[in-house]
Amino acid sequence: MRSTLILYSGARLDLPAELFLSPNIQGHERLRIPSYSFFINHPSKGRVLFDLSLRKDFQNLAPVTVNRINNPRLEWKVSVPQDVPDTLIANGIELHEIKSIFWSTQHFDHIGDTSKFPSSTELVVGPGFTKAYTPGYPDNPDSPVKSADLKGRRVIELDFDSYQEPISIGRFKAFDWFEDGSFYLLDVPGRSVGHLCGFARVKPDSFILMGGDCAHHPGEFRPSKIAPIPKDLTPLHVAVHSKQTSVCPGNIAKKINTKSDIERSPIYKAAAMFTYDVDKSQWSVEGVQELDARENVLVIIAHDGGMLSVLQQAKGKEHLTFFQKEN
Repeated sequence: MRSTLILYSGARLDLPAELFLSPNIQGHERLRIPSYSFFINHPSKGRVLFDLSLRKDFQNLAPVTVNRINNPRLEWKVSVPQDVPDTLIANGIELHEIKSIFWSTQHFDHIGDTSKFPSSTELVVGPGFTKAYTPGYPDNPDSPVKSADLKGRRVIELDFDSYQEPISIGRFKAFDWFEDGSFYLLDVPGRSVGHLCGFARVKPDSFILMGGDCAHHPGEFRPSKIAPIPKDLTPLHVAVHSKQTSVCPGNIAKKINTKSDIERSPIYKAAAMFTYDVDKSQWSVEGVQELDARENVLVIIAHDGGMLSVLQQAKGKEHLTFFQKEN
């Protein structure tokens, strides 16, 4: 049976919001966020992972990243009780069963530790990755990836312009990985060199967009002109089937979004510091908005803290998630 599961190993980041989001909103000065991975199981073509979240021994990342994490002026806090390999094994998945790993970006909270996987597991990266980031550390002391991440395994760099019959999902170039329409890789540029998103079919006409770092917060693409804030909002604590009928006015968002067209304009934009190409990133955000407005597409970015409570409610009830092993 084909399945797509959100994998959460307990990794958490606590970062200054102003480094990643603009404007700086009072009361939301810190980004306290999870980091997700996705497990895709194809009945005949194997098991793959989209992103690896963080490695447990993050002090063994490339020095350019470790120095940033340890810089007291940046005030970064990182917690990784388990990593993706731990969580897979705890849920009965052996690492040799993973055929491919897709990195959405070279960022440390996505690349995990590929060295824990056997050499039979191939690594798939986006356009321009090889030129920008290889060789890895220590051969290139400034690289954010390590040579050990790549050594001894097949590394595939996607070229979306090389296919005889180009495919698009919305405005994004796409590659049909399993060649049956069940899982696509999307070229979503801007946030980093070679940034990828995943697009998985979970029902005949329903999809999950694995957003990677296309945004660090859902407020970068919500609300939008296509999917504005409704007149009334149902509070998150009200269960779907609850007898409660509590609503709150949609214009409550005016307190945090000071733009003139707040009902139709995202709360945030990406801050320039950790955005490779601001213009391309904004173009990609607009493309994500187009997909997000479709009722049959669920957009889940790698650090959507709002999804965590939903996933925890589903734990043990639906085959949607892998969680960290209980102590």
